[in-house]
Amino acid sequence: MHLTTDVHSPSLADTKPFASPMFFVVSPVKLVLMTILAGPVYWSYWYYRNWRNCRDSTGERIWPIARTLLGGLMLYCLLARVDQQLRLSGRPATISPIWTTCGLVAILAAQVWIVLMSTVVPVLIVGAALSLIPMYWLVVGMQRAINRACGDDQGLSNSRLTVWNGLWIVVSLLPHIAPWVIA
Repeated sequence: MHLTTDVHSPSLADTKPFASPMFFVVSPVKLVLMTILAGPVYWSYWYYRNWRNCRDSTGERIWPIARTLLGGLMLYCLLARVDQQLRLSGRPATISPIWTTCGLVAILAAQVWIVLMSTVVPVLIVGAALSLIPMYWLVVGMQRAINRACGDDQGLSNSRLTVWNGLWIVVSLLPHIAPWVIA
């Protein structure tokens, strides 16, 4: 995928940062809480909303569902757009799209390896838990950059938990608690 760096590009230069945010704004605290409680279900929604907002604010022919299904494969493209929007708006970039993507991929690969190896050496599961610290650090940095690109540095416009967030949490936790409820 090719991203234009032309400041006069209608896809990025003419966006209205407050009328229709180019990306999905959410407070870092809410993002971490939803990640812990709703996990992959919330991340699918997060990807979808970012790509839908991008499509709606730029008018580009983007398929948010396809990009959501490709998830991590499209993360660099999303972060490159965030970086570009920050630069176009005169705000300093706060993340490196390539290093953030590589860091998250490396951490997720390490987590999978640690979980697989923990069947042989159970104490390794502690490593999986500890690897969440750098993962959340990268995720929060990524969301802060997105929020800055949209002109809402703290993500205050989406900082409260809603009924819909509660529904995401219940749906996500249901497979984990259903066996105990049925038994």
